[in-house]
Amino acid sequence: MPEPRWRRGHTVAAVGALVALAAGVAIQLRPPTEEPYDGSVKMIDLYDARKPWRLGAKLGLLSECAEACLAGTDPTDVEMLKSSTSGTFDIVDVCVVRCSNGLKSKGEISYVNRSNVSDLPPEGLVEYAQCAARCQQNSTFDANATDEEVQAALTRCGVVHLRGALEPQLLQVVRSAWAELRTGGSFSGFKPEDLLDGSHVRAKRDEVWLPFVEPFNNPGLLSISRVSSLLSEYLGAKPLLDHVTVISAAPGRVQEQVLHGDVIRGRSHIEVHVPLEPVSQEMGPTRFCPCTQNLLHHDTAAGRTVYRHFGLQRHCSIWKNLFYDFLPVLGDVTVYDSSVFHAGLANTATTERPVLCLAYVASKELLSERNYTSGILQSKSAEARELAMREVRKFRGEN
Repeated sequence: MPEPRWRRGHTVAAVGALVALAAGVAIQLRPPTEEPYDGSVKMIDLYDARKPWRLGAKLGLLSECAEACLAGTDPTDVEMLKSSTSGTFDIVDVCVVRCSNGLKSKGEISYVNRSNVSDLPPEGLVEYAQCAARCQQNSTFDANATDEEVQAALTRCGVVHLRGALEPQLLQVVRSAWAELRTGGSFSGFKPEDLLDGSHVRAKRDEVWLPFVEPFNNPGLLSISRVSSLLSEYLGAKPLLDHVTVISAAPGRVQEQVLHGDVIRGRSHIEVHVPLEPVSQEMGPTRFCPCTQNLLHHDTAAGRTVYRHFGLQRHCSIWKNLFYDFLPVLGDVTVYDSSVFHAGLANTATTERPVLCLAYVASKELLSERNYTSGILQSKSAEARELAMREVRKFRGEN
């Protein structure tokens, strides 16, 4: 399934920590600190995607720097890349950071004069705004939708929601088993306190590593009929199961997560989420910024700009046409590219929000690269960690 023209390209490496720049200046490639957004800078008029809109100074400069750096970089960029402490930047990243922070001299090829930056958006950013607005309205599908329609939406948006995709009887059995595991003294010989990890997931969420027993290892759950072909087509390979957990947002305790992608490599990892309770706005649903997947080290200026400005710097959550909060009901299944930017919101209700999470990957090499199980259950004994890993290996089919 071809991707829209503005985002065609490839993803190759991670955003690192620091680039050591000339004269002791260091530019950190990371999201900004939590501070109020400068409302004096008109970024974009995206409240109605049909209206003409103009770029603010920061976004306009970033966009033109990305264009200039893709056309050519400079010897100083090469030297700065060599001195990168992470070794994971590409040359265009370094060039864009120097350019957009005013660290390029007028003699450099990719120098952009701030005073001459256009406030008219390039076509690629208009297409991104239109893509996000469309996905906000057209990413949820019922049983009548064709596989082609769902696949096209996942490719375009990076996330889809399938109404009633999990068989009701199986869902009820899974919910009952979860309740027994969560509140009972034991479940199939497993003690819940040995499986609960309170430090592995962002913003004070609990993660429970499920045992490889019924109903959690039921084939109808691990390979949901409508989802399996979707994953294979999207990943371009037979999906491998990485892990199966329940992530629970306790009422009054969990915080809103910082907008993030789970991984940096698009079309490599994919998440399947099954809510075990219907979710209200107060329970802290997941917020999605569609059309932000698979953009790191992109080969278009628009892709680079969207990734850095609307993703890493989290500006997609400012404009109401660029994000949405999904409120699932029982039976719904959410499928998303792990690189799409998203965030779980705070649970201000009085009810726990548990979500069954099945993580899939395109290859064993990518499974090892992500190494999601690294650092799990750090507050528990070595025996508890080995118990959880033994169950993980069973889900992966390694035992």
